[in-house]
Amino acid sequence: MLLSAKQVLWVSVSGSMKVPEMNSKSRTYNSIKNISYGFLATAASTLVSFVTRTVFIKTLGIDYLGIDGLLTEVISMLSLAELGIGTAIVYNLYEPLHNRNQERICQLLGLYKTAYRLVAFITFLAGMALMPVIDKLVTQVDFSDGYIRCIFLLFVIRTSSSYLFSYKASLLNADQKQYAVVFIQMAVKFAAAIFCVTVLLLSENYILYLLILIIQNLCANIMISKYTDRQYPYLVSGSKMKKEDRNAVFDNIKNIFIKKVSGVITNSTDNILISRMVSTIQVGFYNNYAMIFMPVRMLKTQLAAGITAGIGDLCADKDGVYSERVLRNLTYIFFFISSAVSVLLLGMTDLFIMVWLGQGFVMDKAAVYIAVLNIFMEMCFEPLWQFMEVSGLFDKDRNIGIAGSCLNLAVSAALGWQYGMAGIFMGTIASRTVQMILKAKVLYRNRFEKKEAGYLRMVFKMAAVFILMTVPVCLSAGAASNVSLASAFIIRLSAAVSAALAGCIIPFYKSTEFIFFKEFLCKFTDRHKRSGRKE
Repeated sequence: MLLSAKQVLWVSVSGSMKVPEMNSKSRTYNSIKNISYGFLATAASTLVSFVTRTVFIKTLGIDYLGIDGLLTEVISMLSLAELGIGTAIVYNLYEPLHNRNQERICQLLGLYKTAYRLVAFITFLAGMALMPVIDKLVTQVDFSDGYIRCIFLLFVIRTSSSYLFSYKASLLNADQKQYAVVFIQMAVKFAAAIFCVTVLLLSENYILYLLILIIQNLCANIMISKYTDRQYPYLVSGSKMKKEDRNAVFDNIKNIFIKKVSGVITNSTDNILISRMVSTIQVGFYNNYAMIFMPVRMLKTQLAAGITAGIGDLCADKDGVYSERVLRNLTYIFFFISSAVSVLLLGMTDLFIMVWLGQGFVMDKAAVYIAVLNIFMEMCFEPLWQFMEVSGLFDKDRNIGIAGSCLNLAVSAALGWQYGMAGIFMGTIASRTVQMILKAKVLYRNRFEKKEAGYLRMVFKMAAVFILMTVPVCLSAGAASNVSLASAFIIRLSAAVSAALAGCIIPFYKSTEFIFFKEFLCKFTDRHKRSGRKE
């Protein structure tokens, strides 16, 4: 049987080479469309971000880049009030959308409208409360306390105002119309980037730059809101939701909130710790690397968004044996992708920074190595995270998140003072490792009804193989240190590609996961060859 492009997602999620007939209204078709738009948005966003960042650095300098990265992370911590609401919106909208229960949809949207207005208010108040001491987080840069507080106020306004209309985007996401949200956001971002670059080149005014970003968020959310109103004309004020239904929704929000908070602590505290333990300027250096890592994280997000609904269907079937096989297949696929992109990042990022910004912007090799290892783990473990997301085991997942975030802060604080950025990043590695083990244990014993030892052996083997892949990549960087840029590029790229292919294939050649992946690629390639001959 030949696979069409629209059937790829089904095969990846189901673990079976038997695929259903596709139609334009199917879940898989919409998933493919959403992923396609997501990939295009990733490419466009990366290009726009690099242009804007380059102009930002050339006009304002590394001090401004450092404080921008620091305050961005601080404001993400203030947005904790929102965590759980967005996920709960999408989760609770699935059933009424499927059943075309318009009254229920209106009730939920009304509830979420109120919730998001409360979030906007709480975020603004939290920002105002933090403003008198925000300058204490900034070190080794020459900005007045009043100027830092003014900048932070704009960050607070930007974030809190974005919640006033954003709840309607969740309806589009739940109805598998993320492509509309992505298209509108990218169009507005592209226009805003033109204004930002113009303002930076003509005035070098950071405050004007931030005002444009505030307008960008508001315009995008208003346009999405208007689009949603046109797509769903029945969105009018309806009857109030029953108390027991509201309680059920808020129970979900509570459990998801606690779990999401741990994710924020694990993923969004590095800049704050770097600013306090190292310096705010080093936040700027790391943010340049984070800009290069961003497309990889966006790729991971788009792949995860495309498979979540399919995983949810599998978990609803309650077939533990089948679902476990799917998890293993997906984990190998994500391992293949994450290994390839991570070794390329390790081999090429420093070289790119030197060409882009200069030798003075290159970070310590140990910090880069551990940051890339974090990227690998984040992407490789994503299938397990997605299975836990739709499993309904929110109470257990919540406790795992709390343990992981506590460990992250403890390890980062203990190692950060001595080893700098590398020590801070080690906290994230420790947290992800412990959470992976605990999540696998909970999922296997509560959903798959078997022990998790086999899965953990596979994952630790993948991690060990990846670490071995990095050896020739690091050696090639040393060998290419005294040659021309063109020669260094060829040497590093060759080492990275060779290590990735050898590491992903040779140790797993006889595994069922690799055999499945190979058969899938062969059938997909054969289909395109035959299509080409017909044309």
